[in-house]
Amino acid sequence: MALTLQVFLISAIWGIGGAVVTWIWLPDTTGLELEEYDRMQRCVLEGRFQDYHGEAVNPKHLSPWEVYVLGWHKVGARARVGTRGQLAGRTSVPPVAARPPRAPAVC
Repeated sequence: MALTLQVFLISAIWGIGGAVVTWIWLPDTTGLELEEYDRMQRCVLEGRFQDYHGEAVNPKHLSPWEVYVLGWHKVGARARVGTRGQLAGRTSVPPVAARPPRAPAVC
């Protein structure tokens, strides 16, 4: 009987651990087109994440890790709100001093 209790407790601990890991690191892409998410990931891999201002950086589509640790939701907020607090277009990029010239953005 003690062996079945140990097996149950080990399974329960691993199950709860898996649920916590899933909640922390997996983003919620419900309602988000996969092409948009791929576009954001392409910008991340190319090192041009600050140039991305799409729907995928909306906090409802990000994991808690991406929101609280990486702060990715702030990139999208700068694009959605202009300098006077007005809504800006999605394609607007906040001015950055001394930005080096880059190839045209695909993201």
